[in-house]
Amino acid sequence: MASRRRRSGAFAAEFLLPTSALQEASKGVLDGITEGTSFADLLDRFGVGANAAAFQLWNQGFLSSTETRDDLIASA
Repeated sequence: MASRRRRSGAFAAEFLLPTSALQEASKGVLDGITEGTSFADLLDRFGVGANAAAFQLWNQGFLSSTETRDDLIASA
């Protein structure tokens, strides 16, 4: 059951916040989303929460560490 929830959560995250949007928002640079208002702009544009966005960025390889992910969540 947990595996099904994880898969459905991953599907929903990709549907709401596609990888192409993450690539654009981060300017194709590792941790690029941490610069300026990029993360806040991403949240506003797609209407998603900080947790969902930060974990999607982490899962798709746009963040260098869990600390960076957690800092994004805390900053929102």
